Amino acid sequence: MSLVTINDLISQPPEILAKYMMWAGDLLDMYENFVRDDDADVSFTAGWNGAKSRSDGIHASEMSGECRRPVYYSLKKVERVDKELDPFWKKRFRVGHVYHAMVQEDWRRLCESSGGLMSFEREVRIDPKLQLIAEQYNIKSSCDGVITFRDQPWGAAVMRIALEIKTESPDQFAKLNEPKLQHRRQTCVYMRCLDTPICWTQYINKGNQNIKPSKHPFLFSFDHRLWGEIENETKDVIRLATINEVPPRVEGLSCEFCGFSEVCKPAYLAKAKARANAKVQRAATQKRLRSNELRQPKTGGA
Repeated sequence: MSLVTINDLISQPPEILAKYMMWAGDLLDMYENFVRDDDADVSFTAGWNGAKSRSDGIHASEMSGECRRPVYYSLKKVERVDKELDPFWKKRFRVGHVYHAMVQEDWRRLCESSGGLMSFEREVRIDPKLQLIAEQYNIKSSCDGVITFRDQPWGAAVMRIALEIKTESPDQFAKLNEPKLQHRRQTCVYMRCLDTPICWTQYINKGNQNIKPSKHPFLFSFDHRLWGEIENETKDVIRLATINEVPPRVEGLSCEFCGFSEVCKPAYLAKAKARANAKVQRAATQKRLRSNELRQPKTGGA
């Protein structure tokens, strides 16, 4: 009995699935206990890739949002441009990359210390050369990690869990009662391509390092209905790309850090820049007024 593939969700008896889901629900306790007892000297490499090094093909993150244009532009091999991205977003993403590398290293060492009962693979590649579903839709991406459990040291796998690490600001973390839809969509692509039946979105509070539990709804099984939606949308964008018809925009905050905004030219981004410029001008005006007030001669009675 095992829970290793998506098909196991259908073929295994409910009591077996419940047993493994309960086991998976201990992930946070495992992680917290490991960190509590950890007293090793640790170093790890953290980094990020620029827009120009991003591989062609469709990326899971592009399939996760409401707007289909990123998928379209990737299919048309439009070059991403991130150099004009607001430093606020760049710094935020860089902090996220460092967190990812640290947590991945924790999971690697935790599994290494299990005596062969667990293993961890980080940055698990999704590529047309590796998976049939990735070949079908030219998906190129990587999952933060896959945790494998065994009931005997270095024996056959009995459970596989996809791990997606997400960092949130304290305010956003407090509001989070379930995984964000874009993260559910992103992990659904990972799970389908890697054939992993379960996923834990390990949300981390960047303010105090608290972590959302490895229980429902942050721990979940593969969603066939959601994958059907994503697959149908992807097929439609591929159809539009073959006839050079650009999908309609869905504008919002994500436009501010979209690498295709220069070619897409969303009105949202122009308005956001206008607001930012107006804020700078107001600040400059207030500074001049304060400076003038300080230079005014003081008057008063003898």
